[in-house]
Amino acid sequence: MKLNNDQMIKLGELLKSGRSNKNLTLEQVKIKLDYLNLKISKSDVQRLENAERKVPNAILLKSLCKIYDLDVIKMFNDIGYLSIPSNVKRINSKVATESATVPMYGSASAGPGYINLSNMIDEEYVIPLEDYAEGRFVVKVEGDSMTRIGGKSIFDGSVALVDPSLCEDPKELNKKVCVFTYNEETFIKQLLIDSQNIIQLISFNPDVPAIIILQSENLTCEGRVIKTYHEETWCK
Repeated sequence: MKLNNDQMIKLGELLKSGRSNKNLTLEQVKIKLDYLNLKISKSDVQRLENAERKVPNAILLKSLCKIYDLDVIKMFNDIGYLSIPSNVKRINSKVATESATVPMYGSASAGPGYINLSNMIDEEYVIPLEDYAEGRFVVKVEGDSMTRIGGKSIFDGSVALVDPSLCEDPKELNKKVCVFTYNEETFIKQLLIDSQNIIQLISFNPDVPAIIILQSENLTCEGRVIKTYHEETWCK
């Protein structure tokens, strides 16, 4: 996704202001990016600030937001780089609403999206009552494997609501996002079955390779992702 001139300028201003507020030099920013295993030059950061890059790297932007303590989701939306899909709810704890609780299980890793379902994080994660159904649970998402530029995304720091009852008909799962277990590892991925009946588990992030299912008998759907939640305090 290319940014127009106004978006490029706005992005540069926000990044330059964030760096200035942290009193960081370009060299210091580069060092911090090195610690995050991002081999980015000072000139790359400077070109972003000077609105000279039309196709920013999403991972670089997220890393800079982390370094500058900026709200990454707000920034992405402000510049038109990512938009929060209609199925994502922002939960504001200050607004009273009828609610219910569901268990929360292990979180996705930063890379491939692995989830440890044996690890219950919280037995009482609060969701809107309208979203509750018996058997549903949530998983916390940490990482970029399900983030895509300019399209449907499950954002880093969000929580995905999962319904196991929607896995009963495999024919209905093609192109759906679910929690899958394959060879004793569990992932949050999109299922893709092509015309040759080759099964793949797809990440929204194009930089994360697909998982090709060679032993379909070892693939289990734990539940279909039906909604995601995002809280303001998780953006940084």
